Amino acid sequence: MSKSFEYIGSYRLLRQLNTGRSAQVWEGVKDGKHYCVKFLNEDMKADKQCVAFLHTEYEAGKEMDHPRVIKLLEGHMTGNPPSIIMEYFDALNLKQLLWQGEKWVIPSMYQIVEGCAEGLAYFHRKGWVHRDVKPDNFLCNRECEVKLIDFSIAQRPKKGLGALFGGKSVIQGTRSYMSPEHIRGENLDARADIYSLGCMIFQMVGGRMPYTGVNSDDLLTKHLKAPVPSIQAANPNLHPDFSALIGRMMAKDKAKRHDNLTLWLREFRKTRMYQTGKAPKLEEDS
Repeated sequence: MSKSFEYIGSYRLLRQLNTGRSAQVWEGVKDGKHYCVKFLNEDMKADKQCVAFLHTEYEAGKEMDHPRVIKLLEGHMTGNPPSIIMEYFDALNLKQLLWQGEKWVIPSMYQIVEGCAEGLAYFHRKGWVHRDVKPDNFLCNRECEVKLIDFSIAQRPKKGLGALFGGKSVIQGTRSYMSPEHIRGENLDARADIYSLGCMIFQMVGGRMPYTGVNSDDLLTKHLKAPVPSIQAANPNLHPDFSALIGRMMAKDKAKRHDNLTLWLREFRKTRMYQTGKAPKLEEDS
């Protein structure tokens, strides 16, 4: 850490939690309380798109007040560097936990999936579509408390004339989890995130990605046109009813998915996940 970044504003930085191409996240402290501090990297702090992503994350996150969604407390877009302050939640993301083979995760999968859906359902009720639902964007601790994170490409669904004449959206997100309508650049609603969550659950519980491709275009084409795979075929120990529930989430036609995750959760809570045994190890996404 450079001298200039021992502090971000009045927050003293303690340790780095995560880093990416455009930003990094640190544990920070102020007045004896711990926080998460996310700020743009030195070479990105003047990049208008990176600042816009950070601003979007703050605008979406400041509206959230739910135990399954990370709380954003402050946004400083004109700071040097631009930064946001979040509640501190001491946990790894689900991809890290599964790749590390944490033994407590698989037996707790039902509770973890429920927590992910609860957080995302609330996010939708507040009027936002996440657009990047994947294991990386859910934190989970040993008590199986889950928190949805990273709202940098979230959007509000277009309504009225904006939905009819707004043109195609810029395609952003992670291709392994993209809904067909996302790939086509259409106006997105909660059902796009439901598709992505279905792909994520398939990966975590089925032990492999629902679709793979020889390249990016091939993978996206499979999301658009390939038959919906059976999660029970990936893991025969899963209950047929659970397999059908995940298959509906991944329907190519969004009209065939649940309208919202509140309805999905009602069905999920009445559905048995496993017959016997455990889920296999997670395969890598792209």
